[in-house]
Amino acid sequence: MRTIPIFLSAEYAKSSQTTCVCLLITRKDGESVRFTSVDTSVVVGDSGGVITDSGIVLDGIYAPVNGLDVKNLVSSSTLSVDNTEGSLLADSSAADQEFVLEIITGKWDQASFVLFECNPLDGSEAFVLKRGWTGEAQPSLNTGLHTLEFRSLKQALQQPIGKVVTKTCPYELGLDNGYTSHCPVFLGDFTEACEVTAITSRYVFTIDTAMDDDWSGDGFVEFLTGENAGYRYKVKTLVSGVVTLALPAHFAIEVGDTLDHVAGCRKRYREDCIPKFDAGPDFGGEPDVPGQDKITAAADASA
Repeated sequence: MRTIPIFLSAEYAKSSQTTCVCLLITRKDGESVRFTSVDTSVVVGDSGGVITDSGIVLDGIYAPVNGLDVKNLVSSSTLSVDNTEGSLLADSSAADQEFVLEIITGKWDQASFVLFECNPLDGSEAFVLKRGWTGEAQPSLNTGLHTLEFRSLKQALQQPIGKVVTKTCPYELGLDNGYTSHCPVFLGDFTEACEVTAITSRYVFTIDTAMDDDWSGDGFVEFLTGENAGYRYKVKTLVSGVVTLALPAHFAIEVGDTLDHVAGCRKRYREDCIPKFDAGPDFGGEPDVPGQDKITAAADASA
């Protein structure tokens, strides 16, 4: 059971309250942003910070933003996910345009958030209304509002748990994918420095690679220079040096752009894991499990 702090409880009991909504968002890249619904900055906490009953430190300066509005703030006693929507007014400032670009490029996806109330005149106490992760983000498209979906902590209960038997490997190449064991491949040993030599579109371009066809299929390229510098794109296919991306690059690709060209894994045991990465003992799939047709086939009386 959550407890409302003493001074905030007294404020709620008044006929005329002085409270505001504050929002702390921490993106996956570690950057935190703080917003408030009032038109002046709100200082929350002191040198020690405001620590909620969930152990969350909320201290910091919360900046006013245009039209911060939180809608459909509902909590249920069931295991269904509580979805809340927040909106911000769009404008033509450079900061707003940067915010739109960050939404489009996915920097706000799966960020953690804390939505709470406090007294803007005394930020020593806070009452958490909702915690969780951001869901779908929509930049303003002639609507005048940017919107962010907030999903409660119960979203984690909707995710599958456990290992599924499959012919292919469930692990991400070179990354811990949440299982007790993971792929041991060091991606630095399978990274090639390349340069763009020709462009067909934002999907398709040619690089000066020395690698075989499909070496980076299901891998990625990460641009080091040019307008796409710092962005990573999944590779769909590699044929004779021609790269086809799974999705188009955010910005125009130019001849001379440099990039890291990283191997991909199609998660096959005999085609990828053993000959390409020499990681057969760590393969996470079951390549010799009979398929559905074999299991459901009629018995062979002659066998």
